Amino acid sequence: IFRPENSYLRVLKLIKDGQIPVSGALMWRTDIEPDTDSFLTTSALVKEGEFIAGLYTRKTNQRALAATTRKHISQLSAASNNHWKADVATLKSLGVKKIHYSTYWVQIVRMVVAGRADFTLAPFQPNPEMKVVVENLELVPIPGVKVGLPGSRHWPVSKKHPQGEAIFAALQ
Repeated sequence: IFRPENSYLRVLKLIKDGQIPVSGALMWRTDIEPDTDSFLTTSALVKEGEFIAGLYTRKTNQRALAATTRKHISQLSAASNNHWKADVATLKSLGVKKIHYSTYWVQIVRMVVAGRADFTLAPFQPNPEMKVVVENLELVPIPGVKVGLPGSRHWPVSKKHPQGEAIFAALQ
């Protein structure tokens, strides 16, 4: 049974509590590690240093689209979720001083589209322009810029869910 959830932390809690066995998306090891009593953790599907993201902005933000150096990027504002540790660490390592936070992805995209933030981090999308589309809102990557996020990504599987062990074995 598939169950849509729009909060990364909520999904982790549901897995921890055994309400669902596994997430449909990979999660950062640093978010799973603190609770080894609740999670079985698969081998890394995305190893350390392999997760690459683009800096996404609205297509009319010429200042952001022209920011191709660390110095220029550090002068922009970003939107993110303060629970996304790898994203926040990456933004801070780029020297970004102004980060606006929201809990939900759609709100982050809305912030960038509305001009309250210059960009957000997102994986490159599998379409010709690599654009992010959320609720008919579009973001485009800053040309020629990509960043590697720290950490590895895994599937956390619930130790408390009745199907947890079998799902973990299948994923491994």
